[in-house]
Amino acid sequence: MIEILVVDDSPPNRELLRAVLEHCGYVVFEAGTGAEAVAHARNRTPALILMDLQMPELDGYQAIAAIREFASPEEIPAIAVTAYAMIEDEQKAYRAGFNFYMTKPLQLAHFRKEVARLLEGKAGDNRFTAGA
Repeated sequence: MIEILVVDDSPPNRELLRAVLEHCGYVVFEAGTGAEAVAHARNRTPALILMDLQMPELDGYQAIAAIREFASPEEIPAIAVTAYAMIEDEQKAYRAGFNFYMTKPLQLAHFRKEVARLLEGKAGDNRFTAGA
């Protein structure tokens, strides 16, 4: 049973990701805030995290940075799923600790492929180094 944590402050966005992932056979649990995401990651150790970047209080950058204090990108890979489309946003996401970056609206075939790739342990290093 592969558990995936979906983090987004928008319930419709969480529902969409849940539907796609459950259709692929994954078990999905959800968090509506960055703080909830950190708690879930610490307590449940998901196989993968899908996280929005723009959330109130603790945003996705801050939440993944907190998660990286106790879990490496290899232990719990994470995908930033966001409407931010600027290269600077993508670089910031990689520096914060995400393994991959996808913009909304998602291309479902590409999304499924990247989820499977990360779950197979083929994530490797982040695309950008911390100095980028």
